[in-house]
Amino acid sequence: MLEWLLGTLTTAFPFIVPVIVLMVAQLTGYRWSAQRYFTYLALALYGFSLIAFGIHATGTDDVLNEWFRAFYGTPYEKTTWCLLGFWAQGLAAVSILFAVNWRVIRLFYGEDINAPANLDEQMKKFREVRQNESHRD
Repeated sequence: MLEWLLGTLTTAFPFIVPVIVLMVAQLTGYRWSAQRYFTYLALALYGFSLIAFGIHATGTDDVLNEWFRAFYGTPYEKTTWCLLGFWAQGLAAVSILFAVNWRVIRLFYGEDINAPANLDEQMKKFREVRQNESHRD
């Protein structure tokens, strides 16, 4: 029974990862709009990697097993599509790191981390009001 459960989880892992990322993102929310965009970028790159592994696997006799081998990093032959899948997974991981650590990036540029949660929207409204006032003068 335990072997069946571990085998099922191992098989479902590529499809569970995006669901878990989206669930955590919805539960914690986004403080800055850039975090949302980086999360979407990560999911798009992850989806591209799954498709690239699928295209790679269609060139073999055992399509399903080769797809899983490519996903877990041990394909029989590393084709261009397989390497593109690895590349996209790496970029997806970097994108998630940017989404999670956006506060650190803002600190690097000297921005205030204790700003209100909707600071970006407030600043846009403030700039629009300022521009409208300057055009009236």
